[in-house]
Amino acid sequence: MLSIYLFTVLFSSNVFAADSINVSQKVYKLFHKSFPEVKNESWYKSSNTYEAYFKNSDETVCKIYYSMGGELISTIKYYSGNELPLFIRTRLAKKYAGKNVCNVTEIYADNKTVYYITLEDNRECYKVHSSINGDISLDEILLKAS
Repeated sequence: MLSIYLFTVLFSSNVFAADSINVSQKVYKLFHKSFPEVKNESWYKSSNTYEAYFKNSDETVCKIYYSMGGELISTIKYYSGNELPLFIRTRLAKKYAGKNVCNVTEIYADNKTVYYITLEDNRECYKVHSSINGDISLDEILLKAS
């Protein structure tokens, strides 16, 4: 359910992207209250959501989704494995010894945080997900082209 919702939000918002849109003052103020350090965000609008897109000073890419009324719907962050909570990194290192974390997509929605993590070694790429509690599940293994 969460995956379908996020897929819809992600792709519908980009269809209606524009350089300058009318973001409601309420949403704009809520965003800058939560992220006062962000100065150059980009705004996108779909039929029922606003999306703020920005990069943090550490190059973490973030997307924040709000309802038209200003309610936070979800957040998505893309970053390297070094940003993962230590507990999850430790569990990954034990369960997938010898694999390097390539990237992480962290999604917060419906009061839950899920981490989608890509690991790799010389031969394979592993796609896993983890709850905030460190419960790790394998989604798929892909063979690298030789």
